[in-house]
Amino acid sequence: MTNRPSARIVGAICASCLFFMLFFAGGMYLSKLGYVGNSDQPWLASLTCDVSEVVLTGTEITSVPVHIENLGTETIESTASENAVFLSFHLLTHEGNDMRYDNDRYAIPEPIRKNQQKTVAAVLDNTKLGLEPGNYIIEFDLVKEGKFWFSEKESQTLKIPMTVNGGTE
Repeated sequence: MTNRPSARIVGAICASCLFFMLFFAGGMYLSKLGYVGNSDQPWLASLTCDVSEVVLTGTEITSVPVHIENLGTETIESTASENAVFLSFHLLTHEGNDMRYDNDRYAIPEPIRKNQQKTVAAVLDNTKLGLEPGNYIIEFDLVKEGKFWFSEKESQTLKIPMTVNGGTE
């Protein structure tokens, strides 16, 4: 006689696994739609980009499209005087150490309500940045002007490797 589990026990285990997989997948889907999850967070956003590396060459100006998805309960907008929010960035060394935390601000042209997404073009100009040739990391973040950076409120930043070629003549 062997100690093999019966077909009923194996079936019950498989059914339980399937139930929990569907339960968690459904929860993730509902969270994405805003029905469950971080709905009580006022200032929460997701930053993404289709660009995997930024290259600045000499005095050339480069535009980086950053997609902003509002995952919080407050509307993200640059026109509101009390709650003005802007896209900005931190400059890091290629090792990830802070170089320059506070940089240009980019206005969000239209309000982004909960679960909406808009794209903002971050225009990078090395004549203003004054970076020597080399490798860096640009870390995009949202800032509620005069109050806080979104990364201080549990939002993830967007880090993109950046190479500077040529000088800043």
